[in-house]
Amino acid sequence: MAQTSNHNTSSGVYYLLLDNQIQVASKQTFRHRALRILNETGIQNNSELSFSFDPSYERLTIHYIRILRAGQTISVLRRNSVKMLQREENLESHIYDGAVTAQVFLEDVQTGDIIDYAYSIHGSNPIFGDQFFTSFYTRLNHPIHYLRQRLLLPSSRTLYIKNHGTHIGPTIKHLPGIEEYVWEQSEIEPLILDSELPDWYIPYPWVQLTEFASWYKVAQWATTLYPLKASLSPELQKKINELRTQHPKQEDQILAALRFLQDEVRYLGIAFGENS
Repeated sequence: MAQTSNHNTSSGVYYLLLDNQIQVASKQTFRHRALRILNETGIQNNSELSFSFDPSYERLTIHYIRILRAGQTISVLRRNSVKMLQREENLESHIYDGAVTAQVFLEDVQTGDIIDYAYSIHGSNPIFGDQFFTSFYTRLNHPIHYLRQRLLLPSSRTLYIKNHGTHIGPTIKHLPGIEEYVWEQSEIEPLILDSELPDWYIPYPWVQLTEFASWYKVAQWATTLYPLKASLSPELQKKINELRTQHPKQEDQILAALRFLQDEVRYLGIAFGENS
């Protein structure tokens, strides 16, 4: 395994390996992580592992969790060490998504340990049909020795790639019936973040992958999810007529409609399961 160099290690860990592999046709994602614990901060932040998935259309398989210590390999994955939690992380925004987190608590993690684990997620939300899209970061807030993103796509399908803040490109191999895309990086320095950055800003360089050729294609897909009804309810039509009478200008009508929604309509999102 590689040794740490002069990296900034304020996160307390040095990622030796970040490996993501996606098989598009079978809708399977495999992830392999290996990280060295450098200090107490690393122990505190990495003594439990989290794996999030939606059980209504996804299946989680944890292949192994082990600790490499002083030349020994210690398997720490036990059935009773996995706790299933339903956190509802968007609860404050009144959105319930039904996602489940498998939480694994690691005991006796020590400075110098290497935590090595791999897992797979099978399935994807059927609302997207066979359309594939994903993204990945090419730099994080901790040092990384080796990062790889591997994608297997049927040759009959077309992949569109867009970089954001990075110039990394894939190596492409033409296999029988399959196009293999591999992005590789090594010795990646951590990105030191400004504590005053707004929550909505993405500071990390990233790569966007999709089968949608344009936003028009996205709109074509989404339109089928929202069929227009032939008639409005009497209550809604009455409200529309009131707004038109009170506000002759279209601009004022739009503003009044927005205010009505914000003031009078309570938002609640029940985004459980398939098609959510």
